[in-house]
Amino acid sequence: MGQEGLKRKHRKTVYTTETKEEMIHEVFNGRTQEEIAQACGLSQDSLLSSWIKAYTGGKKSTGKGRVNRMKGRKTTLEERLEIVDFSLRNDRDHQSAAEKYNVSYQQVYSWVQK
Repeated sequence: MGQEGLKRKHRKTVYTTETKEEMIHEVFNGRTQEEIAQACGLSQDSLLSSWIKAYTGGKKSTGKGRVNRMKGRKTTLEERLEIVDFSLRNDRDHQSAAEKYNVSYQQVYSWVQK
């Protein structure tokens, strides 16, 4: 950021849930966290890391700072295959699959990667 990066900010930058999710999906699509943080002007690289941790840990933002924890459940191999198939048919929409089948985002993401 050059000299601009050394100036004090008087306001905290607020990022919308949609913006955070876009950045997280960029990481899932192969861009590095450093690239995204620099391109989006994040003040700290750790911001993106913390958002990813919250997102993949099954936490779902409900706005106004509240977060719901979505817990996973035990599944059979057949259920996992069905969930992976659903996610792949819907352009890797892991969040929709997690909500539809009542499992965590992290589980869906992991199964699709495998």
